[in-house]
Amino acid sequence: MSIFTYEPLHFAVSTPQIRLLDLDPGFGPITCHLRHAPLSGNQNYEALSYCWGPPSAPKHTIYINAKPFPVTANLRSALQRLRPRTLWVDAICINQSDKLEKNQQVPLMRAIYEGAERVQIWLGEEDKYTTLAYSFLELLAPWGQERVAAGAETRDWRELDGRLRTQSVTDAEKRRFWRAVYGLFARPWFQRVWIIQELAVCPNATMLCGQHSISWEKVEMAYQVSDYVLTEGLDRLIAERNDWQKGERGDLVHLVVKHLGAQATNPRDKVYALAGIAGSLSKYGLEIDYTIGVEKVFEDVTRSCLREKSDLDILSFARGSKDDSGTTPSWVLDWKYDFKKEPMPVYSFAWGPALMEDGTRFHPTKNSISEIAFRENGKLLGISGSLFDTVSHVGLMMTNTLNTSPRLSWTYWSGLVEDFMCFSNWRDICLIDEVYPPTGKTTLEVFWQTCCALVPHLDEKMDQILNEFNRLDNFMETFRRLGTIKFQHSKPIYHILLLAKLSKQGIIRDSTLIEFLGRVDASTNRRLIRTQNGYIGLAPRFVRQNDLIALMKGAKTPFILRPSGRSWKLVGECYINGIMYGEAFNEKDCEVLWIK
Repeated sequence: MSIFTYEPLHFAVSTPQIRLLDLDPGFGPITCHLRHAPLSGNQNYEALSYCWGPPSAPKHTIYINAKPFPVTANLRSALQRLRPRTLWVDAICINQSDKLEKNQQVPLMRAIYEGAERVQIWLGEEDKYTTLAYSFLELLAPWGQERVAAGAETRDWRELDGRLRTQSVTDAEKRRFWRAVYGLFARPWFQRVWIIQELAVCPNATMLCGQHSISWEKVEMAYQVSDYVLTEGLDRLIAERNDWQKGERGDLVHLVVKHLGAQATNPRDKVYALAGIAGSLSKYGLEIDYTIGVEKVFEDVTRSCLREKSDLDILSFARGSKDDSGTTPSWVLDWKYDFKKEPMPVYSFAWGPALMEDGTRFHPTKNSISEIAFRENGKLLGISGSLFDTVSHVGLMMTNTLNTSPRLSWTYWSGLVEDFMCFSNWRDICLIDEVYPPTGKTTLEVFWQTCCALVPHLDEKMDQILNEFNRLDNFMETFRRLGTIKFQHSKPIYHILLLAKLSKQGIIRDSTLIEFLGRVDASTNRRLIRTQNGYIGLAPRFVRQNDLIALMKGAKTPFILRPSGRSWKLVGECYINGIMYGEAFNEKDCEVLWIK
């Protein structure tokens, strides 16, 4: 039997064509018909939102127009559950082997999902926890609706606990409920970049998992009554959908950075998948083109952003010094950015915690405007700036297990020991008993402020944060004394022995000791540094001794640079206590720093 072949679509800007898939009823092999249809016509169809799965995964055969067609196991499962109906499915309705057709069809995807009667979200087949997860969401949804109707802005775990008790839900049952819900929202669909647009623009959506279904509206209501951010992916999805429904449109670069950690089979889609809800690529002189390389896509995006904007914010997410191989410049946006290894965008010094209540941010170069130039066919970036200081000491990397690992798991306890060790190491680097030369404050005060990249909008919490820090700092002497166990075993055994000693003294049951660690998100996946002139700060995990700190015009944060021949390589953004508001900047000292 001959394999299925596509008939070319007739593409016209005014009346573009798409393909629709008519699924036949039945219980045996999946049969369907693929037909052409005008996008602008009154078409009755639903759109599928799902996770493709690994490209190397085994394929399964369905029959389109009586011809065999290979699909992934996850897509086959979705089609089996959804037949009969008319669907738009990207892997089938777009000829994925025809790059020119993809260039034409991908820009239409926003309109396709907007025009669908409903989007069917397929999470995959159910597991032993799915029934429990869906029943819990159904239980929470009406409570969330009540809170929204009452105008409640914050989620209160005490209220949730009280409601669960009225339903006779025991603590053990509550733990099983949450375990099931966490598992559901940890499924791969929530990490994909394409789903952001697919969900944001659709009028209605249903979330399916095996035989279970629930409306997306109920999912959002259940989320409103929970005191947990179930997954970072779910939090971002709800925010983007709400923004779109309110008519708020994000800037392309802002969207790309915010969702840089989302997953895509084709890395180009980390840009292309967000173009629809950003409005247009034309503002940056770009267009969707799958024929050009991944490196060039991100190089073009970064270069266009730097030329279009008056700031250097995009450099906070550059690839930096992570990979010195290849020819891609260090200043190019990092398409491999991993939220598990790098700071989240919300904790970027340029994008996140520096955001003040009045809308201002850090301004280490005062109100200067960036001055940039390009040489060597756009590969060499020139920025006007000055070199400030040299890194002399580099601390351990903070993993911040308290905020990144499941509570009470082995990963949590072992990681907490690592965080205590890191905190102790940082304390030593700071020369804690001395005066901080740049400001005359005590170094102890500067240390705790640096750990949380303290900014003015935290002023009202100063006393509380200081009390939390003092409890932790007083404990560190005990920790350092107990931590002198000879390191003659593997790291896990060392951690077990140390935890046993802490437990014997009742220390690990004292939750007040770790409250301060819950505030150091800005330190996560960063290292503490000290400079030759005595400044301390937070820097990327790849920082090295003898790297230099640069103040670049138009930047909201200092940057770490590394000498490379007659030019520099970018390492990443940093926070330096005492210079974040222009104290050390003099525009007369600026020269062009060439970064490759």
